[in-house]
Amino acid sequence: MAGSVAALLFLLFGANEGLRTRLKETPVLGPALTRVYRSIQTISEQNRRQELDYLYDNEPRALKITVRTRRPVLRFSPFWGGFGHDQFYAFAAEPRYRAFLAMVRTANASRPVFRWWRAHNIFSDFDTAWGVPSGGMVYREDARGRPVYDFTRVDAVFDAILAAGLTPIVELGFMPRALAADSTRIGDWGAAIVSPPRDYHAWSALVEATVRHLVQRYGAEQVRTWYFEVWNEPDYVEQFWVPDPDAPERADVAAYLELYQQTRAAVKKVDSTLRVGGPALAGWPYFLRAFTDGLKSGEIDFFSFHRYGDVHRDILPNLGSLIRDARGRQKGRFARVPYLLDETAPVAFTKESWKSTAYTAAWYARLVHGFLEVAAQQGSGFLPEAVVYWSDIGKNFSNGDGALASSIGKDEGFVVPGPVFQVNEMLAYMGDELLDIRGQPEPGSPTGAFATRKQNGDIAVLIFRQRDKNTVVDDSVQVSVQLTGLAAGAFDYSHFRIDNNNSLAWPLWNAWQRPDELTVAQKEALRARSTLARIDTGTAKPQKGVWRFQVAMPANSVSLMVFRPKQRGE
Repeated sequence: MAGSVAALLFLLFGANEGLRTRLKETPVLGPALTRVYRSIQTISEQNRRQELDYLYDNEPRALKITVRTRRPVLRFSPFWGGFGHDQFYAFAAEPRYRAFLAMVRTANASRPVFRWWRAHNIFSDFDTAWGVPSGGMVYREDARGRPVYDFTRVDAVFDAILAAGLTPIVELGFMPRALAADSTRIGDWGAAIVSPPRDYHAWSALVEATVRHLVQRYGAEQVRTWYFEVWNEPDYVEQFWVPDPDAPERADVAAYLELYQQTRAAVKKVDSTLRVGGPALAGWPYFLRAFTDGLKSGEIDFFSFHRYGDVHRDILPNLGSLIRDARGRQKGRFARVPYLLDETAPVAFTKESWKSTAYTAAWYARLVHGFLEVAAQQGSGFLPEAVVYWSDIGKNFSNGDGALASSIGKDEGFVVPGPVFQVNEMLAYMGDELLDIRGQPEPGSPTGAFATRKQNGDIAVLIFRQRDKNTVVDDSVQVSVQLTGLAAGAFDYSHFRIDNNNSLAWPLWNAWQRPDELTVAQKEALRARSTLARIDTGTAKPQKGVWRFQVAMPANSVSLMVFRPKQRGE
């Protein structure tokens, strides 16, 4: 009963930001009702987490789901396929980063697998960080204090990124030493200077010169598809921005707003149709509210947010709250502004090797499933335009992990894909129509599924099961799937699988006691093991439009079944 009352009151107060604000401003009643609201919010959060724990602890051993192939519930554009990391110049300079981009280019040659790329430090003027070439080294001043621009590193990076078939999310930061108001304010992310400029005219000239150079080199039509993002996590005052002089525990929103508006004007001076947005929010609502309240209508082309953690406990609820808050400001003037989730991962800033296991693939599949599930109920406006997985390119599955890829052994040019790479390979088979599924487990359950259809008639069913990251016991759940409404005739099918025995190199290398010297045979074995595994193929012959199959889902696994109609005469 208490939970139901809390949920009702939460809907009343929690969904109405304007009402909450007016209550806070009301003498006497405001503070009292604010305390009630916060109490309700806490109860609601506790109830939600208890429900998710219950679903996790009481997972059924068998599931039966029905995919209704003639019942689309949502049309959408793919939003997965982005990646990013801290070191800007590494992609052009380091062997393992170049090898990774070569794999991306090969993957994208046949169909879109990866779409977006983002990195810190385009304007940073330190050479290396963590032993890796990092800063863009764009800006310096001559003996007379006049600006000197050097786009050598910028060109090398964007040449490589575009050749791989990727769209840049250009993070305009951090501050060159010669331009910094306080050059001693240095964050941990690659020795970046996280200070406002000492001279906004010089900063704006730097931004304008950079964007103009990109347009001249790659063409206006190409650059108009990019995103230009102002800074990174300015609400993260400990690392990326400066404190509010009146409240040092908070970030200075007014200073960021000035940076944003000056930067936006500089970009728009080159081409008014280029997309500029932000604030690449770490997650503090106070910052988002003050920032959006300081904007004019039409002064932002996209919002960007960062969320890490459990999909249903952390990412979706917190992100949903931020989106509603951003779009609801100023009488809904930003209601149609799209958004990016351009930093995400299961956990931030950890280097544990479990990130290179099937756990991360299952987590990623759950994230995509979660977005589609909510969008099917609330509309496609909930979907991000891009999701960017934040990860380094690992070295022996460390140095920031190997979720995307990692070099193995002493040869840094020998790189194998990781679980995020492989699950994106799977997702590239998905269509743009989400199909109705009956018998789907409750949101937050360890096992889930979604299905899509392409215009050519291809049906794809993706099933995932995510358990504890260190789970090694095979306690498979049997998933029975029934496809209904299939077209007449036969279908070719393929079953792709990611688990700790398929598609991933880390478990095999770990079983070998992690050798640093690899034989030719070992390299061949690791390459084979890290190729997306097709574990079954065949022909499906539906009876009266119905086809059934079963899949055993061990802890931390992803299965994809692709059904392609046979052409007459095949």
